Amino acid sequence: MGDTRRLEDLLGRVIPHFRAFPLMSGKRLDFERFAAIFTLMAGGAHRRRDGLIQIVTLARPMNPSGKRRYNAEVVLAQLHAG
Repeated sequence: MGDTRRLEDLLGRVIPHFRAFPLMSGKRLDFERFAAIFTLMAGGAHRRRDGLIQIVTLARPMNPSGKRRYNAEVVLAQLHAG
């Protein structure tokens, strides 16, 4: 699949692939969150404050040991305040 980043490719190819061939590891829950986030984005949720709150809340527990550019709690606090 290469370096797939386009929303259309993720929704049309990557997500259906992993729905047909589910992950059998602890990453399955991360995939479900990933799929939910991109489904929200396809509906334009990332353009609204309430949608961004949903997306950040879904993404926050994913890959807890990875580096993050932004702290989810700070982002959520700013979204709730703004």
